[in-house]
Amino acid sequence: MKSIIAHARRHGVHSTLLGRLMPTEVELRGTNVREEFLAGGYNPRLRLVMERVASHPRGGETWDLRVHAHEALTEFALLLRGRYARCLCSEYAVLKEEVRKLYPIPAVDITQSSLPDASFDLIVSNEVLEHVPDLDAAFRDMARVLAPGGRLIATFPLGDEMTDQRAVLENGEVRHLVPPEYHGNPLNPEGGSLVFQIPGWDVLDLARRAGFRDPRFIFVSSHSQGITSDGPAGVFVFEAER
Repeated sequence: MKSIIAHARRHGVHSTLLGRLMPTEVELRGTNVREEFLAGGYNPRLRLVMERVASHPRGGETWDLRVHAHEALTEFALLLRGRYARCLCSEYAVLKEEVRKLYPIPAVDITQSSLPDASFDLIVSNEVLEHVPDLDAAFRDMARVLAPGGRLIATFPLGDEMTDQRAVLENGEVRHLVPPEYHGNPLNPEGGSLVFQIPGWDVLDLARRAGFRDPRFIFVSSHSQGITSDGPAGVFVFEAER
């Protein structure tokens, strides 16, 4: 990890989508390297997702690739919208007032969306799946809206072998199994988003049951791309095909 950070500060970082990022554009803003080691304003996790999007077999089809991103109010969403003409960026909102304030950005519940079947070639889900109350339903709906051969690229905090369930939704009410944990939410910066679970390696089986093929975790550690993290000096990304 330290050698990758030192290399980036000395030589800069290469990014397929962002281009060559100079050492002056590299900074470490905190102790959470995965989230706070920035190059061009993006952390290693997001820059890895960019690389995976760019390496998609149709990643160069900026006019025809149909993309759904599970975020809209982020710099990453702006990047995708600027690159792909057929990119839908959405946020999650339930209350009528929240939906009204969000407009014209669509409010989409990824566990039961009204999006048409087989309507996307690529789904990008950054740090979202830990916040959905029904992970199985989310994977089933993502499989439904992906066209045959479509790909899911996702990041989330990866736990142990089995998913750690932290809260459940029962009859519309949240029941906490452990003290609640919240992560950042651009729609609710003060309150954040509740973590329902920390997905484990068992999401590979969950994805297969939902209709995905070849689900896998890809681990990347790179000096040239400045991709590293705490603990294991790299970043995991989840991918699967429909």
